[in-house]
Amino acid sequence: MHIHYTRWAVLTVLGLLTACHQAPKTAGDMVPDRVIAPMAKARTVEDLTPYIASATLCPTDGAQDFAVPPFKTLLRQDAFYFLNGSAVWRLSRDGKELRQIGRSGRGPGEYLAVEDFCLDVSDSEVLCMTSYRGGGVLRYSAATGEFLGQTVPAEMPSTPTGIIPLQDGGFALYFTGFDAPGSSIDPENPAWCLWSYDKTGAVTSRQLLLTDFNIPFSMLRAVTEISPGRYILVPESSYASCPVFEDGRIREVLSFDLGPKYLPQGYALQGGGDPWDRFEDIMDSDYYKLVSNVHMTPKRICFSLFGARGSTWCLLSKANGSQTILWPQIIMTRLLATDGETFYFGIPPFAEQDKGNGIFERDALVRYLVEQGILPFPSYTWQMVAVHFV
Repeated sequence: MHIHYTRWAVLTVLGLLTACHQAPKTAGDMVPDRVIAPMAKARTVEDLTPYIASATLCPTDGAQDFAVPPFKTLLRQDAFYFLNGSAVWRLSRDGKELRQIGRSGRGPGEYLAVEDFCLDVSDSEVLCMTSYRGGGVLRYSAATGEFLGQTVPAEMPSTPTGIIPLQDGGFALYFTGFDAPGSSIDPENPAWCLWSYDKTGAVTSRQLLLTDFNIPFSMLRAVTEISPGRYILVPESSYASCPVFEDGRIREVLSFDLGPKYLPQGYALQGGGDPWDRFEDIMDSDYYKLVSNVHMTPKRICFSLFGARGSTWCLLSKANGSQTILWPQIIMTRLLATDGETFYFGIPPFAEQDKGNGIFERDALVRYLVEQGILPFPSYTWQMVAVHFV
Protein backbone atom coordinates (compact mmCIF):
# COMPACT_ATOMS: atom_id res chain seq x y z
CA MET A 1 0.00 0.00 0.00
CA HIS A 2 1.52 3.27 -1.11
CA ILE A 3 1.32 6.19 1.31
CA HIS A 4 2.20 9.66 0.07
CA TYR A 5 3.92 11.94 2.54
CA THR A 6 4.79 15.62 2.40
CA ARG A 7 8.17 17.31 2.60
CA TRP A 8 7.86 17.96 6.33
CA ALA A 9 7.21 14.30 6.95
CA VAL A 10 10.29 13.38 4.93
CA LEU A 11 12.43 15.75 6.96
CA THR A 12 11.23 14.47 10.31
CA VAL A 13 11.44 10.81 9.36
CA LEU A 14 15.02 11.15 8.18
CA GLY A 15 16.17 11.72 11.73
CA LEU A 16 15.11 8.20 12.64
CA LEU A 17 17.06 6.64 9.78
CA THR A 18 20.39 7.13 11.47
CA ALA A 19 19.81 6.98 15.22
CA CYS A 20 22.36 5.97 17.84
CA HIS A 21 23.54 2.41 17.70
CA GLN A 22 25.68 0.23 19.87
CA ALA A 23 29.19 -0.59 18.68
CA PRO A 24 30.06 -4.30 18.27
CA LYS A 25 29.17 -5.87 21.60
CA THR A 26 31.69 -5.86 24.42
CA ALA A 27 31.31 -6.47 28.14
CA GLY A 28 30.39 -2.83 28.63
CA ASP A 29 27.64 -2.66 26.03
CA MET A 30 23.91 -2.57 26.71
CA VAL A 31 23.06 -6.14 25.77
CA PRO A 32 19.27 -6.56 25.43
CA ASP A 33 17.50 -8.21 28.33
CA ARG A 34 14.51 -8.90 26.11
CA VAL A 35 13.88 -9.09 22.38
CA ILE A 36 10.45 -8.07 21.10
CA ALA A 37 9.73 -10.01 17.89
CA PRO A 38 6.07 -9.53 16.94
CA MET A 39 6.27 -9.91 13.17
CA ALA A 40 6.28 -13.71 12.93
CA LYS A 41 2.56 -13.88 13.83
CA ALA A 42 1.51 -10.43 12.66
CA ARG A 43 -1.73 -10.24 10.70
CA THR A 44 -2.34 -7.26 8.43
CA VAL A 45 -5.90 -5.97 8.81
CA GLU A 46 -7.90 -3.13 7.26
CA ASP A 47 -11.08 -3.64 9.30
CA LEU A 48 -10.55 -3.12 13.03
CA THR A 49 -14.13 -4.00 14.02
CA PRO A 50 -13.29 -7.50 15.39
CA TYR A 51 -10.41 -6.11 17.46
CA ILE A 52 -11.96 -3.07 19.18
CA ALA A 53 -14.26 -3.58 22.16
CA SER A 54 -15.22 0.09 22.44
CA ALA A 55 -14.09 3.56 21.45
CA THR A 56 -15.24 6.97 22.70
CA LEU A 57 -14.37 10.58 22.00
CA CYS A 58 -12.57 12.32 24.86
CA PRO A 59 -13.49 15.90 25.78
CA THR A 60 -10.83 18.31 24.53
CA ASP A 61 -12.83 21.54 24.50
CA GLY A 62 -10.01 23.47 26.12
CA ALA A 63 -7.46 22.35 23.52
CA GLN A 64 -9.44 22.75 20.33
CA ASP A 65 -7.14 25.54 19.16
CA PHE A 66 -4.40 22.96 18.56
CA ALA A 67 -4.05 22.55 14.79
CA VAL A 68 -2.96 18.91 15.02
CA PRO A 69 -2.71 16.24 17.74
CA PRO A 70 0.03 16.87 20.31
CA PHE A 71 3.57 15.88 19.38
CA LYS A 72 4.09 14.31 22.80
CA THR A 73 1.67 13.40 25.61
CA LEU A 74 2.12 12.37 29.23
CA LEU A 75 -0.92 10.94 30.99
CA ARG A 76 -1.56 11.24 34.70
CA GLN A 77 -4.59 10.52 36.85
CA ASP A 78 -5.84 14.10 36.86
CA ALA A 79 -4.50 15.54 33.61
CA PHE A 80 -2.88 15.20 30.21
CA TYR A 81 0.39 17.04 29.63
CA PHE A 82 0.91 18.00 25.98
CA LEU A 83 3.80 19.28 23.92
CA ASN A 84 2.16 21.05 21.03
CA GLY A 85 3.80 23.61 18.81
CA SER A 86 6.47 25.24 20.96
CA ALA A 87 4.83 25.07 24.39
CA VAL A 88 3.82 22.58 27.10
CA TRP A 89 0.21 22.48 28.28
CA ARG A 90 -1.78 20.82 31.04
CA LEU A 91 -5.32 19.72 30.11
CA SER A 92 -7.64 18.45 32.84
CA ARG A 93 -9.08 14.99 32.28
CA ASP A 94 -12.54 16.47 31.77
CA GLY A 95 -11.09 18.46 28.86
CA LYS A 96 -12.26 21.84 30.13
CA GLU A 97 -9.25 23.43 31.83
CA LEU A 98 -6.18 24.16 29.70
CA ARG A 99 -3.16 25.84 31.25
CA GLN A 100 0.26 26.54 29.80
CA ILE A 101 3.23 25.28 31.78
CA GLY A 102 5.53 28.28 32.02
CA ARG A 103 5.26 31.21 29.65
CA SER A 104 6.36 31.96 26.11
CA GLY A 105 8.86 34.80 25.88
CA ARG A 106 12.48 35.84 26.22
CA GLY A 107 12.65 36.58 29.93
CA PRO A 108 13.86 34.48 32.87
CA GLY A 109 11.80 31.31 33.19
CA GLU A 110 10.30 31.82 29.75
CA TYR A 111 10.92 29.92 26.54
CA LEU A 112 10.59 30.44 22.81
CA ALA A 113 10.41 26.70 22.09
CA VAL A 114 10.45 23.44 24.02
CA GLU A 115 12.20 20.57 22.23
CA ASP A 116 11.07 17.92 24.71
CA PHE A 117 9.70 17.60 28.24
CA CYS A 118 9.05 15.12 31.02
CA LEU A 119 7.74 14.95 34.57
CA ASP A 120 10.22 14.31 37.36
CA VAL A 121 10.10 10.98 39.20
CA SER A 122 7.72 12.42 41.82
CA ASP A 123 5.39 13.95 39.19
CA SER A 124 5.67 17.27 41.02
CA GLU A 125 7.81 19.12 38.46
CA VAL A 126 7.71 19.52 34.70
CA LEU A 127 11.18 19.56 33.13
CA CYS A 128 11.26 21.46 29.82
CA MET A 129 14.27 21.05 27.55
CA THR A 130 15.05 24.19 25.58
CA SER A 131 17.99 25.57 23.64
CA TYR A 132 17.19 29.27 24.19
CA ARG A 133 19.27 31.47 26.57
CA GLY A 134 22.11 29.00 26.84
CA GLY A 135 19.90 25.94 26.71
CA GLY A 136 19.27 23.53 29.50
CA VAL A 137 16.29 22.48 31.55
CA LEU A 138 13.59 24.79 32.88
CA ARG A 139 11.68 23.49 35.90
CA TYR A 140 8.03 24.28 36.60
CA SER A 141 5.45 23.20 39.13
CA ALA A 142 3.28 20.47 37.61
CA ALA A 143 0.30 21.70 39.63
CA THR A 144 0.49 25.46 38.97
CA GLY A 145 2.96 25.95 36.09
CA GLU A 146 5.04 28.28 38.28
CA PHE A 147 8.73 28.65 37.31
CA LEU A 148 11.00 26.94 39.85
CA GLY A 149 14.46 27.30 38.37
CA GLN A 150 16.83 26.50 35.52
CA THR A 151 19.62 23.94 35.22
CA VAL A 152 22.26 24.53 32.55
CA PRO A 153 24.31 21.37 31.86
CA ALA A 154 28.01 21.83 32.39
CA GLU A 155 28.79 20.12 29.09
CA MET A 156 26.79 19.01 26.04
CA PRO A 157 28.11 17.56 22.74
CA SER A 158 25.30 19.12 20.66
CA THR A 159 21.64 20.09 20.91
CA PRO A 160 19.69 17.31 22.70
CA THR A 161 16.48 15.82 21.27
CA GLY A 162 15.10 14.02 24.33
CA ILE A 163 14.98 14.21 28.13
CA ILE A 164 14.44 11.52 30.79
CA PRO A 165 13.97 12.14 34.55
CA LEU A 166 16.45 10.59 36.98
CA GLN A 167 16.55 10.20 40.74
CA ASP A 168 17.30 13.11 43.09
CA GLY A 169 16.29 15.78 40.60
CA GLY A 170 18.73 14.67 37.92
CA PHE A 171 17.99 14.05 34.27
CA ALA A 172 19.42 12.37 31.19
CA LEU A 173 19.65 14.00 27.76
CA TYR A 174 19.54 12.04 24.52
CA PHE A 175 21.64 13.38 21.64
CA THR A 176 20.70 12.19 18.16
CA GLY A 177 22.58 14.76 16.09
CA PHE A 178 26.13 16.02 16.38
CA ASP A 179 26.27 19.31 14.45
CA ALA A 180 24.79 17.52 11.43
CA PRO A 181 25.33 17.79 8.52
CA GLY A 182 29.10 17.47 8.50
CA SER A 183 29.41 15.12 11.46
CA SER A 184 31.89 12.31 11.25
CA ILE A 185 32.36 9.09 13.19
CA ASP A 186 35.79 9.06 14.81
CA PRO A 187 36.58 5.70 16.44
CA GLU A 188 39.51 7.30 18.26
CA ASN A 189 37.23 9.87 19.89
CA PRO A 190 33.87 8.19 20.50
CA ALA A 191 30.74 10.28 20.87
CA TRP A 192 28.09 9.29 23.39
CA CYS A 193 24.34 9.63 22.85
CA LEU A 194 23.03 9.43 26.42
CA TRP A 195 24.42 11.88 28.99
CA SER A 196 23.26 11.90 32.62
CA TYR A 197 23.37 14.94 34.92
CA ASP A 198 22.67 15.70 38.55
CA LYS A 199 20.34 18.51 39.59
CA THR A 200 23.17 21.07 39.37
CA GLY A 201 23.97 20.13 35.76
CA ALA A 202 27.18 18.21 36.50
CA VAL A 203 27.80 15.23 34.22
CA THR A 204 27.48 11.90 36.05
CA SER A 205 27.76 9.38 33.18
CA ARG A 206 27.93 8.91 29.40
CA GLN A 207 26.42 5.89 27.62
CA LEU A 208 25.38 4.61 24.16
CA LEU A 209 28.06 5.06 21.51
CA LEU A 210 27.24 7.01 18.37
CA THR A 211 28.24 4.88 15.38
CA ASP A 212 26.11 6.31 12.57
CA PHE A 213 25.47 9.67 10.95
CA ASN A 214 22.56 11.47 12.56
CA ILE A 215 20.15 14.34 11.95
CA PRO A 216 17.91 15.78 14.69
CA PHE A 217 14.16 15.38 14.25
CA SER A 218 11.04 16.69 15.94
CA MET A 219 7.80 15.13 14.67
CA LEU A 220 8.83 11.62 15.71
CA ARG A 221 9.99 11.71 19.30
CA ALA A 222 13.40 10.35 20.29
CA VAL A 223 12.06 9.53 23.76
CA THR A 224 8.57 8.29 24.56
CA GLU A 225 6.86 7.57 27.86
CA ILE A 226 5.70 3.99 27.37
CA SER A 227 3.54 4.13 30.52
CA PRO A 228 3.42 6.62 33.42
CA GLY A 229 6.94 7.03 34.78
CA ARG A 230 8.54 4.64 32.24
CA TYR A 231 10.54 6.07 29.35
CA ILE A 232 12.18 4.39 26.37
CA LEU A 233 14.79 5.60 23.90
CA VAL A 234 13.25 4.87 20.52
CA PRO A 235 15.37 2.39 18.54
CA GLU A 236 16.35 2.90 14.91
CA SER A 237 16.27 -0.69 13.74
CA SER A 238 15.84 -4.27 14.84
CA TYR A 239 19.39 -4.69 16.09
CA ALA A 240 19.56 -1.43 18.07
CA SER A 241 19.24 -1.77 21.83
CA CYS A 242 17.06 0.72 23.68
CA PRO A 243 17.12 1.20 27.45
CA VAL A 244 13.89 1.54 29.44
CA PHE A 245 13.96 3.93 32.40
CA GLU A 246 11.67 3.48 35.39
CA ASP A 247 11.78 5.53 38.59
CA GLY A 248 14.81 7.33 37.22
CA ARG A 249 16.93 4.22 36.60
CA ILE A 250 17.53 1.85 33.69
CA ARG A 251 15.32 -1.16 34.43
CA GLU A 252 15.82 -3.19 31.26
CA VAL A 253 17.21 -3.02 27.74
CA LEU A 254 15.01 -4.02 24.80
CA SER A 255 15.53 -4.61 21.12
CA PHE A 256 12.94 -4.91 18.37
CA ASP A 257 13.26 -7.73 15.85
CA LEU A 258 11.19 -6.83 12.80
CA GLY A 259 12.22 -9.82 10.71
CA PRO A 260 15.16 -11.04 8.62
CA LYS A 261 15.44 -7.75 6.71
CA TYR A 262 16.47 -4.58 8.46
CA LEU A 263 18.32 -1.31 7.92
CA PRO A 264 22.04 -2.17 7.99
CA GLN A 265 24.19 -0.28 10.44
CA GLY A 266 25.94 2.59 8.66
CA TYR A 267 23.75 2.30 5.58
CA ALA A 268 22.90 5.99 5.50
CA LEU A 269 26.62 6.84 5.29
CA GLN A 270 27.18 4.76 2.17
CA GLY A 271 27.30 6.79 -1.01
CA GLY A 272 29.55 9.59 0.10
CA GLY A 273 28.47 10.25 3.67
CA ASP A 274 25.26 12.07 2.81
CA PRO A 275 22.17 10.26 4.21
CA TRP A 276 19.98 11.91 1.56
CA ASP A 277 21.78 9.78 -1.04
CA ARG A 278 20.20 6.69 0.49
CA PHE A 279 16.90 8.12 1.65
CA GLU A 280 14.71 6.94 -1.22
CA ASP A 281 16.26 3.48 -1.12
CA ILE A 282 15.55 3.19 2.58
CA MET A 283 11.93 4.35 2.35
CA ASP A 284 11.23 2.17 -0.71
CA SER A 285 12.70 -0.94 0.91
CA ASP A 286 10.21 -3.80 1.20
CA TYR A 287 10.49 -4.38 4.94
CA TYR A 288 9.27 -2.82 8.17
CA LYS A 289 11.58 -0.38 9.90
CA LEU A 290 11.90 2.65 12.18
CA VAL A 291 9.99 1.82 15.35
CA SER A 292 8.65 4.90 17.14
CA ASN A 293 5.98 6.01 19.61
CA VAL A 294 6.26 2.88 21.74
CA HIS A 295 3.63 2.26 24.46
CA MET A 296 3.61 -0.82 26.69
CA THR A 297 1.25 -2.29 29.27
CA PRO A 298 1.46 -5.62 31.13
CA LYS A 299 -0.90 -7.06 28.51
CA ARG A 300 0.01 -5.32 25.25
CA ILE A 301 2.59 -3.39 23.30
CA CYS A 302 1.67 -0.85 20.62
CA PHE A 303 3.96 1.19 18.39
CA SER A 304 4.27 2.88 14.99
CA LEU A 305 6.60 1.83 12.20
CA PHE A 306 7.29 2.37 8.54
CA GLY A 307 6.84 -0.13 5.73
CA ALA A 308 7.48 -0.32 2.00
CA ARG A 309 7.30 2.81 -0.16
CA GLY A 310 6.99 5.17 2.78
CA SER A 311 3.84 3.57 4.20
CA THR A 312 3.10 4.05 7.89
CA TRP A 313 1.58 1.42 10.17
CA CYS A 314 0.47 0.78 13.73
CA LEU A 315 1.21 -2.56 15.41
CA LEU A 316 -0.62 -3.97 18.44
CA SER A 317 0.58 -7.18 20.03
CA LYS A 318 -0.55 -9.09 23.09
CA ALA A 319 2.24 -9.63 25.58
CA ASN A 320 1.76 -13.40 25.53
CA GLY A 321 2.25 -13.43 21.77
CA SER A 322 -1.19 -14.90 21.07
CA GLN A 323 -2.23 -12.11 18.69
CA THR A 324 -0.51 -9.39 16.70
CA ILE A 325 -2.31 -7.09 14.27
CA LEU A 326 -0.89 -4.49 11.93
CA TRP A 327 -2.99 -1.79 10.29
CA PRO A 328 -2.33 1.17 7.94
CA GLN A 329 -2.17 4.55 9.63
CA ILE A 330 -1.32 8.02 8.38
CA ILE A 331 1.60 9.73 10.06
CA MET A 332 -0.54 12.38 11.78
CA THR A 333 -2.73 9.84 13.59
CA ARG A 334 -0.80 9.40 16.82
CA LEU A 335 -0.97 7.00 19.72
CA LEU A 336 -0.75 9.54 22.55
CA ALA A 337 -0.74 7.55 25.77
CA THR A 338 -2.08 4.54 27.66
CA ASP A 339 -3.25 4.03 31.24
CA GLY A 340 -2.79 0.27 31.08
CA GLU A 341 -6.22 -0.62 29.74
CA THR A 342 -7.15 2.27 27.46
CA PHE A 343 -5.13 3.53 24.50
CA TYR A 344 -5.56 7.21 23.62
CA PHE A 345 -5.16 8.21 19.97
CA GLY A 346 -4.94 11.71 18.52
CA ILE A 347 -6.82 12.10 15.23
CA PRO A 348 -6.05 15.05 12.92
CA PRO A 349 -8.80 17.11 11.26
CA PHE A 350 -10.15 15.92 7.91
CA ALA A 351 -11.90 17.72 5.09
CA GLU A 352 -14.56 16.23 2.83
CA GLN A 353 -12.08 15.81 -0.02
CA ASP A 354 -9.93 13.50 2.11
CA LYS A 355 -12.50 10.78 1.52
CA GLY A 356 -11.77 10.96 -2.19
CA ASN A 357 -8.05 10.94 -1.44
CA GLY A 358 -8.35 7.46 0.09
CA ILE A 359 -8.15 8.34 3.78
CA PHE A 360 -10.20 5.27 4.76
CA GLU A 361 -7.80 3.00 2.89
CA ARG A 362 -4.77 4.74 4.40
CA ASP A 363 -5.96 4.78 8.01
CA ALA A 364 -7.96 1.82 9.35
CA LEU A 365 -8.63 3.45 12.72
CA VAL A 366 -10.14 6.57 11.15
CA ARG A 367 -12.27 4.34 8.94
CA TYR A 368 -13.55 2.40 11.96
CA LEU A 369 -14.32 5.54 13.96
CA VAL A 370 -16.23 7.17 11.13
CA GLU A 371 -18.17 4.04 10.16
CA GLN A 372 -19.18 3.48 13.79
CA GLY A 373 -20.41 7.06 14.10
CA ILE A 374 -17.83 7.89 16.77
CA LEU A 375 -15.80 10.42 14.79
CA PRO A 376 -17.55 13.19 12.83
CA PHE A 377 -16.56 13.47 9.20
CA PRO A 378 -15.53 15.93 8.01
CA SER A 379 -13.88 17.05 11.23
CA TYR A 380 -12.35 20.51 11.45
CA THR A 381 -10.49 20.11 14.74
CA TRP A 382 -8.27 17.38 16.14
CA GLN A 383 -9.93 14.73 18.31
CA MET A 384 -8.73 12.43 21.06
CA VAL A 385 -10.22 8.94 21.13
CA ALA A 386 -10.08 6.37 23.95
CA VAL A 387 -9.88 2.85 22.53
CA HIS A 388 -10.34 -0.45 24.37
CA PHE A 389 -9.08 -3.42 22.37
CA VAL A 390 -10.54 -6.92 22.62
